[in-house]
Amino acid sequence: KKSAKTFTYWIDIVGACNLRCPSCPRGNFEPGDVMTEMPPSGLMDYGMFKQLVKKIKYDEPSLNPQIHLYNWGEPLVHPEIARFVRYTLDQGIYCGISSNLNISGTLRDVIKEGPDFFRISLSGFSQPIYGQTHERGDIE
Repeated sequence: KKSAKTFTYWIDIVGACNLRCPSCPRGNFEPGDVMTEMPPSGLMDYGMFKQLVKKIKYDEPSLNPQIHLYNWGEPLVHPEIARFVRYTLDQGIYCGISSNLNISGTLRDVIKEGPDFFRISLSGFSQPIYGQTHERGDIE
């Protein structure tokens, strides 16, 4: 029997980030600093993602699953991100993204697909402040 509770899955489709934010383990910490080993790097294969979504749908104990295509990586780095969003939505699953918006090559295609949630990681409105917490980032 499925529950009305929302189950949320964070699937990091990109094991990399274009920034080096001081508080983020992706670009700054070594194994043993905050975890025993670092998560895998690189880009998730679209076929593997489809298999994960199929398993979520098959095993899902919830009527309200959500998939967020990020965790410690920057999802807009993935050249096929819009395809991942479209597949998630086509499966009837809520789709969320979070980005530092310092990569724009895939942004228009992602927005056209209409994810349910799009968070922008922003920690200031001027470059001196933003640059402290989003190292290598450009507020403009």
